[in-house]
Amino acid sequence: MTDEVETPVDTTAAAQAEQESPDAGEAEEEILAHRAEFPLMEPHRVANASGSLSRFFDVTVTVSVELGRVTLPIGELVKLGKGSVIELERDVDQPVDLVAQGVRLARGEVIVVNDHYAIRIDEIEGSEHGGGRRAASSIKRSTSPPPSPGSE
Repeated sequence: MTDEVETPVDTTAAAQAEQESPDAGEAEEEILAHRAEFPLMEPHRVANASGSLSRFFDVTVTVSVELGRVTLPIGELVKLGKGSVIELERDVDQPVDLVAQGVRLARGEVIVVNDHYAIRIDEIEGSEHGGGRRAASSIKRSTSPPPSPGSE
């Protein structure tokens, strides 16, 4: 269904345009406006669209660890220099947040592995198992070395 609507023409603007235009003798064109017509969209089934996320497993995202935050006025920020100390609003014993694309995914504790900082995951946000706590040993990509035999 098309609704054609006649658009009113500003006669003063049209008269000025006629005077400025070299084709002033041509008749004024009537402008008609109408609604755009789009074909109806129907759902399209994609093969293997079983809701599996496996096709996204190779997509990389930036993952960061948030140790803490602090809010500072810009005046204090510009005064910072080498040796300045900023106290964060997080206690030492509080877990750190594992964040991807600004979304917290997990919480854990900072550990050192082979002289590199690492995170031992203690809690995963919104996990399939009700979002509760998981034991660190259930995480397959553990950064800690495997326990030595007989140490348990």
